[in-house]
Amino acid sequence: MPGLPISDAVSFVAAMDLSKPVTDVTLTPGQRVIGFRTGSESPFKLFFARRGASMHVSGINTVGRGPVHFVVRTPVRALESSTTGTKDSWTRTAQGQNVSFTPRAKKWFGNEFGVMVQGGGGQLIIPESFSTLFVEGQ
Repeated sequence: MPGLPISDAVSFVAAMDLSKPVTDVTLTPGQRVIGFRTGSESPFKLFFARRGASMHVSGINTVGRGPVHFVVRTPVRALESSTTGTKDSWTRTAQGQNVSFTPRAKKWFGNEFGVMVQGGGGQLIIPESFSTLFVEGQ
C-alpha cells in the first residue's frame, strides 16, 4: 500500500496471522463487505471483512461497534488475511473493561493501554475505500 507509514504497516503485520495465507484479491462490483465501526468514526476506513464475518474474531475491541454494510462499486484490489489476537489500543474502552499495558501503542500518546481481543477471522485491507465502496442502503 503506497503511502502507508512504516509504523502503521508494522502494526498491521503484527496483527495478522502469518501462518495463514495473505493474498492480493480483486473485489468486483456488486460484492458486499462489512466494516465494524463506532458511531463517531467514518465508515470509510482501511479494514473490512467479507459479509457474514463476526466482529468477535476480527482482532478489535467490539465495545461500541456495529456493522456497516458496503457494496463494491468499482473493481478494487485488497489485501486479504486472517487476524490474530492482539491488544486493541485504538478503540475507546468501556468503563470496567479489563485493560493491560501495550508497549507498541506508544505512537498514540495516551493510549498505552489496550484490551486483549480475539482473532482468527478474515480481514480485507481496502485502501481509499471511499472511492470504491458505497454504504448499502444509503
